[in-house]
Amino acid sequence: MSAFSTEVSAASRLDLTLAFAPKEISVAIAISDIATGWIYRTKKNQERLVLGWDRDGRVIFTSRGNDKANPFRNCHVRCSANRFVDAVEAKLGEMPDLKSYIVANKAQTVVVR
Repeated sequence: MSAFSTEVSAASRLDLTLAFAPKEISVAIAISDIATGWIYRTKKNQERLVLGWDRDGRVIFTSRGNDKANPFRNCHVRCSANRFVDAVEAKLGEMPDLKSYIVANKAQTVVVR
């Protein structure tokens, strides 16, 4: 009987440990953290390269999906800064030469800053 009570108390401790274990928390990106030339990862593990902003203040970006071997060659996309920060969860790195990506994605006339 005492062996059974020990097993039950060990099981209940395990349940309590799992119930109060810290969960992974994703840190939100602020609008002020959006920078031209930086790569961001979305919650669906896609990567987006910020090309700049348009006249209306929307973020212009290009993506390459889940496969890191793919280039950033998808046509440019525009969305509000709020929508962009809602979709991304991490800032990964900076691209040194952004001009070639702007030309390749036909965004020369769209990007103003």
